[in-house]
Amino acid sequence: MKLITRGVKVYFKKINGQWYLLKDKERYAYLLNKTAGQVWELSRKLITIEKIVDVFSKRYVIDSKIIYFDIAKFVQALIDEGYLMETSTKDI
Repeated sequence: MKLITRGVKVYFKKINGQWYLLKDKERYAYLLNKTAGQVWELSRKLITIEKIVDVFSKRYVIDSKIIYFDIAKFVQALIDEGYLMETSTKDI
């Protein structure tokens, strides 16, 4: 099972209810929208994409397949950029 958590050397701050992310030695920051900020908050500890989908399924009346597709796409983008890290249960 794959787990995600926040990346190393990623700086973040919540200002006026919005999350800002900055990687070490980069000159720009990401501003997360409300949904992306909720994913970021959930990633403060090891969590699966399935668990994130479960949380969102309880909050919103949307097909869980749609939620999974959107969350997986967003999480993969953050992994590709180094803001999130992926590991497996056998690594911990």
